Amino acid sequence: MDEVCVFVKYNGQWDGTLRYIGGDMKGILVPETATYVGLIELVRSVIGIMGLDKIIVMRYGVEPGMPPMRI
Repeated sequence: MDEVCVFVKYNGQWDGTLRYIGGDMKGILVPETATYVGLIELVRSVIGIMGLDKIIVMRYGVEPGMPPMRI
């Protein structure tokens, strides 16, 4: 099964110049066949958020200086 390495940054903030500042980062291997729900579950387990009472907002930085895209 092929996997994609994804870096997850969390517990930080986006600043006024569209950079993610502070927080922590972990690398995870995501199966290419993963669904969106599977990706959310994987991210939750890696960063230690087990309850469904927390909302995860994922964004992808496409290019420096450009607004991040919400996934």
